[in-house]
Amino acid sequence: MAEESAPEVLAGVIANPFAPIELAEHLVQRADATIAKLALEEESLPLGVALKFAEHRSWYVRAAAAQFRGAPAELLHLLALDPDEDVRLAVAGNPTASAVLLVDLAHDPCDEVRHAVVRNVSTPMKAIRHLATMRI
Repeated sequence: MAEESAPEVLAGVIANPFAPIELAEHLVQRADATIAKLALEEESLPLGVALKFAEHRSWYVRAAAAQFRGAPAELLHLLALDPDEDVRLAVAGNPTASAVLLVDLAHDPCDEVRHAVVRNVSTPMKAIRHLATMRI
């Protein structure tokens, strides 16, 4: 029944700290981008469950989680290590990404990720100087 519910209901179950962890993790793995965004908006979302979005099989859902401005810093750090460049690109464009994370992403092998770092309003000068020397 839970899997046939509206996205808001599924996100609520995922974010419920009293929901069985196995159920929340199962729903995270079956979530789409809409459910991921809704769940990450919930203040009650346990960090351990939020981090499960970094393990989602769909790069699109991982990227949606990476774009969310309220994503926990720990989740953004995991997603910055994602093998899919689109996910790292989403992290690099997130204005709530930490300065340390943006400095790390300034060294990403993908040009588009480094360009997103340059465009991010939160990028520290250290990262911009590094990127300027690379002439991206």
